[in-house]
Amino acid sequence: MKKQLLKVAMIAIPFVGLMSFKSSPMFFGVGWTIYHADVMPDLFDPPFQESSAGTDFSNEIIEDPDDSNNNLLEMECPGTSFYWRMNFANNDIMVDNLTVAMRIKGNADYDVPMDIDMHYNDVRTRISFDKSYNDLTNVARVRNGEGETTELGIDLDEWHTYRFTMTSEQALLYIDESDTPVMTITPQSSESGNSHFRFGDGSSTEGEFGASVDWVVWDVTGAYSPSELELPMEVLSVDSYVANKVWVGPVPTNNVLHVNHPNSTGDSQIKVFNLSGKLVKSIETQGNLNRTEIDMSQLAAGLYIIKYQNGGQEQQFKVLKE
Repeated sequence: MKKQLLKVAMIAIPFVGLMSFKSSPMFFGVGWTIYHADVMPDLFDPPFQESSAGTDFSNEIIEDPDDSNNNLLEMECPGTSFYWRMNFANNDIMVDNLTVAMRIKGNADYDVPMDIDMHYNDVRTRISFDKSYNDLTNVARVRNGEGETTELGIDLDEWHTYRFTMTSEQALLYIDESDTPVMTITPQSSESGNSHFRFGDGSSTEGEFGASVDWVVWDVTGAYSPSELELPMEVLSVDSYVANKVWVGPVPTNNVLHVNHPNSTGDSQIKVFNLSGKLVKSIETQGNLNRTEIDMSQLAAGLYIIKYQNGGQEQQFKVLKE
């Protein structure tokens, strides 16, 4: 069983109008497929397949050392290559465009924590992550397609969420659900019958790859940025994603809304606006508290914008009041 879940579905995003919000994918027939790493990938439904399996690799479901209620997929490849492949063609899944997101932590004993390969509709993008490459550290580099090797500005041995999107024209990489991509790739034209994504180790070099995988989610109906399609609630949890970040929940809400603000200063404020821009509530946070409760019971049903301001920093959230 995964860890206790928060009913949190709204990640900080820019304020937009109601029509833009209602036309976003979350209101229509799209949806994530969620691999929780509670079973081996080949026992998941639909099943992953072993791909490019070389020599001396291992995969194991282990208990999360930081959370006894959570499991992880532990992957190591002391030898040569190994991927887990989600084969859309074999599972009769039609792909329009693709979004794949995963939460990964690199193994300190290896240099490469992940290699992802997306290949469908005769285009292909493959990206690998390297802790050290030439004179650069913690980089993403393009293995298939056209793009620049990019220093990511993060520690690949720490937990991060990576979102990959691909159309026939471009592939993008987002980190930790920021709506600004850190990398843009032109996919490689590659005619074949392949229709899949796969993750793991794509290199024939020995002793490069090792990582822990918390979850992998994907959507085959489009290439969605974080503000266009939020991560599913099932993977947004206290321990793995939002414990040390500002979040708002539950969403949708009926009467009570909670705003988590672990790093607030004495001049932090929470303001609630309706869609016409009218301020309907204003609350000063208490410096000794990490969470503020907002009474929404007297507000009409509809969409609201929650603005959290901490000194010079401001974040905005959309909240649906039922």
